[in-house]
Amino acid sequence: MRLIPKLVIAFVLLLSGCTASSGHREWKDASLNAIVTSDLHLSVDPNIISSIVPAMPYGQAVAETIASQVIDAHPDVFIMTGDNTNSGAPEDMQALKQILQKITDAGIPVVMTTGNHDFNRSSPEEYWECFSELFDVTDRAPDSLSYVTEINNVRLIAMDDNSYDGGTTGTFSPETMLWLRKTLQQAREDGQTVLFLSHHNVIAGPEGDSSGYYQITNPDLRKTLREYDVPLCLTGHQHGQGIQQEEGLFEIISSMPLSGRHQIGSLTIQGKSAEYHTVPISFTQYGEAGLADRMEEADRNETVRTVEIFEGLLKQEGLSGERYDGVMALIDRFFRCYSDGTFAEEAESLRNDTYYEDMITALHDYNYGPWMEQVVNHPPMDGNRLKIVWE
Repeated sequence: MRLIPKLVIAFVLLLSGCTASSGHREWKDASLNAIVTSDLHLSVDPNIISSIVPAMPYGQAVAETIASQVIDAHPDVFIMTGDNTNSGAPEDMQALKQILQKITDAGIPVVMTTGNHDFNRSSPEEYWECFSELFDVTDRAPDSLSYVTEINNVRLIAMDDNSYDGGTTGTFSPETMLWLRKTLQQAREDGQTVLFLSHHNVIAGPEGDSSGYYQITNPDLRKTLREYDVPLCLTGHQHGQGIQQEEGLFEIISSMPLSGRHQIGSLTIQGKSAEYHTVPISFTQYGEAGLADRMEEADRNETVRTVEIFEGLLKQEGLSGERYDGVMALIDRFFRCYSDGTFAEEAESLRNDTYYEDMITALHDYNYGPWMEQVVNHPPMDGNRLKIVWE
């Protein structure tokens, strides 16, 4: 059985879209090259154990590798969309700060949102004290860690969707939503293109859904972003690469570097268009000696462990014989689609599989079941390549 396959050739998807309204805005010429990642989950503890992500002990080495690759590419900005450390431990935050300092010392701005893991062992105030000196903040929300950075007529709005309730759900307070509208209005008046950055997703489920499982719970968020002609959101949290679109609003969900395909994103904005593609993290070229081999071993362990997890869950739920084999085969298909970015074309086939209801029912009381159902019912597009144009 092949779960979470290794790097494959990315499918190419070229999409053209328009924002809902642009008649009010005089667009200034925007130009931006960015490298994007999410969910580093950095921990400096060499003895940290994660059966789900066996590469977790190599988090600091992977972060150092990404930093070297970013410095070599020298983009206009390096963007991180949350869960930057695994627990918000002071030693982890300081280690990440030192790594990011190398990037800013090379003349590359860093823009970073908070994530639901970043406050497990620290407060929002401690987080801001540690990292804020790395940021070029032109405006900040009065009641959260949301802030604005402006580069080449692009307004990057780095949203804090976690400190409002300690990371329990992705939620903005009414005050933060008011601030967001004000900064979006200012971007409109200034003719700036807006990049909306958050950890939790914007288009992960039905509009108005307030479950908070993956998406931001504020029911008026998408309407607000469309109203102000925001073309693109960058988020994370799902640990897998994906692209969503809804009524002219696009969202790129960045994957976890420690797992899956081990990749980062490259985004270029030029005028009224944006292009995006994923790039493998080059452990051989930029990583420390032996890191590439250790990551390959971790990948093998991750595949074995994933199979063991689902075998155990299905047996615990009493599945056996043909039903057990059918559900395990469907789980394998699901994770192939997840890794290959083919949900848009395979979702209906997955949903119509003989064993789909058995799979969802068996996994319903675990995190996997609701997540699988949500992904199949609201499938992302190919997460590896995107081109959009707005007016």
